[in-house]
Amino acid sequence: MKEKKRNQPWTLVGILLMFLISVSSCSVQKLAVNMLADTLAGDGGSASVFMTDNDPRFVADALPFTIKLYELLLEQNPEHQGLQITTGSLYAMYANAFVWAPAELLPLEQWDEQRLAKQRAKNFYLRGRDYVLSGLDLQYPGFAEQALAGNPDPYFEQMTAEDVNALYWLGASWFGAFSLDAFDVELGISAASAAKILLFAYELDPEYNERTLDEFLISFHAAAPQGLGGDPSKILYHFNRVVEVRGDRSVGPYLAYAQYAISIQDGELFTDLITKALEIPIEEYPESLLLNTIQRRKAQYLWDNRMDLFFDI
Repeated sequence: MKEKKRNQPWTLVGILLMFLISVSSCSVQKLAVNMLADTLAGDGGSASVFMTDNDPRFVADALPFTIKLYELLLEQNPEHQGLQITTGSLYAMYANAFVWAPAELLPLEQWDEQRLAKQRAKNFYLRGRDYVLSGLDLQYPGFAEQALAGNPDPYFEQMTAEDVNALYWLGASWFGAFSLDAFDVELGISAASAAKILLFAYELDPEYNERTLDEFLISFHAAAPQGLGGDPSKILYHFNRVVEVRGDRSVGPYLAYAQYAISIQDGELFTDLITKALEIPIEEYPESLLLNTIQRRKAQYLWDNRMDLFFDI
């Protein structure tokens, strides 16, 4: 019964696609497009199908087709806000999990391949940012222009906790692109907007998606300069907030904190965090199996290469 439920989104997508192809009336076709867009952009949507998979390569092969399907629907219905935001989030997921994450694990002799992957990931992050910006601009006209100019603040007073999902993906994709190319002057100037958006989203709803923003802010405060709001003294606070909610169900916070431990050369802290990350029984938590699988690979890589990461460990 559980497997049948897992396949339902794809079954419905197939039926609606066949219907969309077969209809000839413009009004009926528009209705079909809207039905399919609502299905794909709804809560859970196709993301739940991907997140329970234990084979990152399989998902990596499937995700580009899914994204292109969404873009095809957006050509027919460019004012569908949910689809704009979902498409942007998928681009950000793809950039992070399936382009840059594998490239980070490449050996030094494959530096050129890693450099190309970094360029691709940056490109996908920016595509994601622009889709989410467009989605928010539909609800808050002028927001995209002001955010790109570094001044999203006037729009914050209009926003509510319902906007946090879009704000998270906007800030994450924007800052993700910046983190991969800190020498991009235009991105560097606009990165202040990304930081403001992420910190504002946290103010609106710190409990969003089981403290996902707390997990992101561990890495943010570890890497962002003080001028953008980075503050390493807040890392432990955000780490504790995630662990309070998730317990030992998620590799992510341990991995993020462990990478900060590398930057400050704290071998004891690193060892403790990576050991806990690798001990998490990820198969027991199917709702986040994909992400945990990807993050555990990174944790294992860091542990295997610890002698190269620390002067003394």
